[in-house]
Order: sequence, then C-alpha cells, then structure tokens
Amino acid sequence: MLELRTLGGLELYRVGDGSTGAIPLQLKRLVLLTYLATAPARSFRRRDSVLGLFWPDVDEDHARGALRQALHSLRRGLGDGVIVTRGEGEVGVAPDSIDWDALGLQASLEGGDPAAVTAAEAWEIATGQRAKLIGGTAPAVGAPAEPHGRPGQERL
Repeated sequence: MLELRTLGGLELYRVGDGSTGAIPLQLKRLVLLTYLATAPARSFRRRDSVLGLFWPDVDEDHARGALRQALHSLRRGLGDGVIVTRGEGEVGVAPDSIDWDALGLQASLEGGDPAAVTAAEAWEIATGQRAKLIGGTAPAVGAPAEPHGRPGQERL
C-alpha cells in the first residue's frame, strides 16, 4: 500500500508488509502522481489535459514522450497496477492503491458534525496519521509549535 501525504508537505510512502519508508521520486513525477491520485472520485484524467498542464511549452510529440517516460518510471518505482489507463486517452491511479491523507482528514471531519471539529482536532488528526506512519508521536493539542525560519521571524 502507498500513502500520499499532502498535508504539511508532499511525500509518498510505502507501508505494510514490513516495508515502511519514503519512496524517492523526482518532484515532477511526484506531482504528476499526486495530480492523478487526487482526481475527483478517483476517476481518470485525459492525457491531453495532463500534457497541457505538465508540458505546456513542449510540442505534442515530445510532451507525449515525456508523459510516457514519466508513467513508465512511476510504474517501475511503484509496482504494477498502481498506474492504470482507460483506452488510449485516459490515465489514472487504481482505486485503493494509494491512501491519501487529505481524504482521511475529510472522512474524519465528515464522521461527525464538521462544525464541531476544531482546528486543533483537525491538526491532531493530520499529525497523528503522519506520526503513525513514521513511528513517532504527534504533538499534543495546544503544544507550542517549534519555531521555523530565522530567529525573530516567529513575530511576523
């Protein structure tokens, strides 16, 4: 199983079967995978729209070649059955092949009264899922955040 993390960063992990770890991908291929995996209702994307979005300044033949190469690389790196096609014109991600953290958060929010879920609880859900994945613990709700950036920047 693959886990796509888009809350707080963009990362892809392989989990289960004793093989938990980040999957190294070139950024453009990771963004392409994310675009495919986040299609509404996990549907397919038209190849033509993918070409226009990812290779807008390249002629069609070279863009199609670049897409073929990227998909081949993703198939090789992620395993058979993750990247799927429908006919010649559509490409997508197989249902249930990638768990997406944002969908998990949405499901948690929809499980109760979304208005009753506080920002702190949403943070706890998101970071708790990440902590489970990497074997750590999530920060407690209300815990001070670690400063980021340059000294003094936290005042901005």
